[in-house]
Amino acid sequence: MKVYRGVRRLTGRLDVLIVEDHVAQPLPHVVWHSPDGFEVGYPGSGPADLALSMVADAVGEKQTREQAKHFDPSSCPRAVRAHQEFKQEFIALLDRNAAWEIEASKVLAWVEASEALARQVEDENMASG
Repeated sequence: MKVYRGVRRLTGRLDVLIVEDHVAQPLPHVVWHSPDGFEVGYPGSGPADLALSMVADAVGEKQTREQAKHFDPSSCPRAVRAHQEFKQEFIALLDRNAAWEIEASKVLAWVEASEALARQVEDENMASG
């Protein structure tokens, strides 16, 4: 099972790891809103980049090193579409001072449900309009 794990260091920095098969590695930071890194517990730029990075990883939208240096929204369109709402529903609600875990499968399921709802709304709008 793959999980995203957040742990606050004594320095105050938030480290976010991908843990899978007892191996932990840092979650790659897709830098778009916050060059300073990830954050949780409020709906700002650090939480937005964490949401973007988690969603991109969960849906398999990997960044090349060049893309990571100069973010191009077309490199991860699903994550770009979903990350702000994911931030509001998950990341902004996490306790800044507590360790946390979110299963990658839950992130993916949330994204797929969000996309299905968006398609349904679009279909209803086309049918009525």
